[in-house]
Amino acid sequence: MAIIFSISGVRGRVPDELTPDIMVQLGKSIGTYFRGDILIGRDGRRSSHLLEHALISGILLTGSNVRIGGIVPTPTLIYNTHKLNVAGGIMITASHNPEVWNGIKFLHPDGRFLLPREVQQLNQIYHQNRYHIASWDKFGTISYDHHMIERHIHRILELVDTKSISSGHFKVVVDGLNSSFGLAATKLLDALNVDHICINCEPGRGFTRLPEPIPQHLTDLSQAVLNHKADLGITSDADGDRLSIVTDHGVPIGEEYTLPLVAYHLCKSRHGPIVTNLSTSQMIEHIASPIIRTPVGEAHVVAKMLETHAILGGEGNGGIIDPQLHYTRDALIGTARILELLAHEGCKLSEILTRFPHYSMIKDKLPISTTIPKAKLIAYLNPDTIREDDGLWLRRDKIMVHVRPSNTEPIVRIVVETPDDHTTSRILQDIKDIILTQCAA
Repeated sequence: MAIIFSISGVRGRVPDELTPDIMVQLGKSIGTYFRGDILIGRDGRRSSHLLEHALISGILLTGSNVRIGGIVPTPTLIYNTHKLNVAGGIMITASHNPEVWNGIKFLHPDGRFLLPREVQQLNQIYHQNRYHIASWDKFGTISYDHHMIERHIHRILELVDTKSISSGHFKVVVDGLNSSFGLAATKLLDALNVDHICINCEPGRGFTRLPEPIPQHLTDLSQAVLNHKADLGITSDADGDRLSIVTDHGVPIGEEYTLPLVAYHLCKSRHGPIVTNLSTSQMIEHIASPIIRTPVGEAHVVAKMLETHAILGGEGNGGIIDPQLHYTRDALIGTARILELLAHEGCKLSEILTRFPHYSMIKDKLPISTTIPKAKLIAYLNPDTIREDDGLWLRRDKIMVHVRPSNTEPIVRIVVETPDDHTTSRILQDIKDIILTQCAA
């Protein structure tokens, strides 16, 4: 199977699909597209260092220069791409995918991911082999930058109420997944004068759990929060853009709560639209308005945020986009905002959550590539609202269904949310039956 090239970047299994040879070709495409100084960062996957060398070789062939940041979170690299006024940036990561996967994300010098039309231009260079190859005496050069995380944290400290956070005397447990988030989060907590304990914080030694930070993967973090009587547990995926939280009771609440919690806090001082995607929990509509929904994919959310001058953006996968910092999901600013919320409210996170409406959401997937049977699903649910700009999105009363092909894997993703567990499970099973029946026909 070939690599997956989408608005989310490039993904593939190593070494079967994403090979060093392909990384060289991608490097030539990237160097041709950006034509200038390019920042490079990577997550903690064991394959990331190998792929980094191949990618850099391709970039240098085009005459573009490379500045290496090492293991850093994606939002850190994006912030530096904008701050340092370079031509672009490349993050080597497969984000939430298992460790056998890897990939790259394309970063715009404005401090965001490339928009869909920009990714398409780069994609055309790659598939049409339209590379600019420099002469032997014009190849690019390599330099190193060891201060990317510090620059990122310095800007976060300028935006949040550091005095209140420091005075809160919080204790936080960090699960670093042996990747980039733990490295950066502990430095942020030190700067905020927050006591912290870090588990799995040895980048490059291999992941200690599946990287998607969903509740069933966070048993070690939950137990550590209880053992240390901490106020909060935090973790992320492999590249530090999704924030997942464990409460003071040791309960992993799931990433769907991250955006509503930050919105609940910031809407007390900011006024304007909030942008999120179609798969995000309906909780957000109970917290703020107006809410604008886009297709899944950070690039879609950011494009709409720029268009509407949104005060906040994000996705139900734990992604917080604070435009005061930059236009990308950022687990570090998310962490700082959650601590700021706790400091200003003067109570435990478990208490704040009692103010939120209850919804039951299940995210599932089918390992198939098939046409979604839209007419049958619409007839089944009889929805009040239908959207077809990202698979099929249906809503009726407090029931929400989203069925879509993945941007990053050869699967169909299914999201079902209702007010109770039984109804959610029943509707999910019915939808899977409808899709599988169509696939077998």
